Amino acid sequence: MSTGSFPFCLKQFKGGSHLSSYEENMALLQKSIEDIHNIKDWQQLTHAIVMNGLRLTKCQKGMFLLYDQSLKKLLLQANIELNEGEVKRGMNVTHSLFIKAHHQRRTFFYHEGFHYFPIYTHHEFTGVLVLQSPGNKLLPSEILNLIRFYMQSVPIVLENSRLYLMIQRKSISLTYMNQLHRLIRHTSFQEVLAETVEKIGELLNSEMAGIMLYDPEKNELALQKPAFGIWDEALINQYRVKLSEKSNAVNVFLTGIPSNTSDARSDDRYNQFFVKLYKARSIMTVPLVVDNKRIGVVHAINKKEQDDLHLLEDISAQLGTILYAALQMGKRGTDDYKKNKIERYLEKQVIELLI
Repeated sequence: MSTGSFPFCLKQFKGGSHLSSYEENMALLQKSIEDIHNIKDWQQLTHAIVMNGLRLTKCQKGMFLLYDQSLKKLLLQANIELNEGEVKRGMNVTHSLFIKAHHQRRTFFYHEGFHYFPIYTHHEFTGVLVLQSPGNKLLPSEILNLIRFYMQSVPIVLENSRLYLMIQRKSISLTYMNQLHRLIRHTSFQEVLAETVEKIGELLNSEMAGIMLYDPEKNELALQKPAFGIWDEALINQYRVKLSEKSNAVNVFLTGIPSNTSDARSDDRYNQFFVKLYKARSIMTVPLVVDNKRIGVVHAINKKEQDDLHLLEDISAQLGTILYAALQMGKRGTDDYKKNKIERYLEKQVIELLI
């Protein structure tokens, strides 16, 4: 293994008489940095990070990994031409070099034909660009310096892309909450619930969503229909969990602490009967809260990305308020005066949540 070091100086690129080569490299570097700065879409951006890294180094294969702090797991974001075995080996080396030995802040590693260029956010390892070298040889120092300078821009563009995505999804979530709000006076609680589950799935780009509400008479969490794409009442009724049972849903409800897993089938926090019942691979769960009182939990299952736990947390308070108001509206004997009172409460709560 060989290490590189920061900081370095751009003058290192000049190499004396190779001014034309230096100028070509600098032009390519500038174009590569401009390219990734102009992309906001996450998938396009991570793909471009790898592609530009390949162009700068004349490599043919590479991948980009991010380390998810909540999952404590490396996630593959983009892969160019690497086979499954190469990806796995690259992940293992990355874990050993940058996560397991986190106290050693490495800035570059070469290992068995692969170059590892990590990125750090607030002194924490957050990701790495992995490139396979032509001929499995160490890249020349001037090319290494070029790619490391390029990598200094990557954390900035990633953060900009995340912020853009957050703003975009916040706008969409506000639109969804407004639509749900308008439904309350004109539809049943069941219809509001169905629309809520659908909107959560759309917003979080997940295969399925489900809501469990607390039943104080039975002291249990009960799954509401529709859930996880299913209306079958007999199937849904199987998902009722006593607060005395071991369950991820119970733990989130009692503690108020969200949970997140990318491998539910091997995670002992999750009830495997329900994991298998709904064919869950990844699960995010957050509490539903109204006036600092938890009324249930919401699950998002089999998401295509793993970075939306904070978004689900942000909207859960609004969802809790809307579902609580819809539930009160739907109770028998609720006169117009009480409905108006509930409507004013809902408007006040939603406004406070949006400020």
